[in-house]
Amino acid sequence: MPKRLAAAAPGGPPASSNPQREAQALLAAAIGIYNGGDWSRFPEGFRLVRRAADAGSVSAQEWLGAAYDYGLGTRRNQRKAFRHYRVAAQHGSRSAEYNLALFYEMGRGVRRNYREARRWMTRAARHGDREAIHVLGWMNRYGRGGPRNLRRGYLLHRRAARMGCAEAQFSTASV
Repeated sequence: MPKRLAAAAPGGPPASSNPQREAQALLAAAIGIYNGGDWSRFPEGFRLVRRAADAGSVSAQEWLGAAYDYGLGTRRNQRKAFRHYRVAAQHGSRSAEYNLALFYEMGRGVRRNYREARRWMTRAARHGDREAIHVLGWMNRYGRGGPRNLRRGYLLHRRAARMGCAEAQFSTASV
């Protein structure tokens, strides 16, 4: 664990007059707790993430989405996970954009909507998320959320494969 996280985790973050700095310290402390792997401390990590999100941290919104998504220190709640991923995605977080697209595609916490799934997957792909590029390739190949385009689907798979996405490497080898 990096020193900064280890130092922040045990006693909690110091109070600060700068809300952004305070949010960063809260999030660092929470990440330290989650990375420690001690499940008994996860509720404490969740409380810190929630405080960081309330203080305006976009990264904390994404972490809060993951906490609700996977039940990290709280009960699983797909609707709340969706809401927090959406806030982070609207502020440009590519992994939140990817997760939001998956929620729309699978109907988790929201009504299934392939068009919205494709829109958010496209945003994540444009921000360079290789898994999003791969999934967008499948969406193009099968016409999910938009027109079917086999050529574009293959090119997206190839691009994701070159970026190191193992699933895309398999997809391009089998075409």
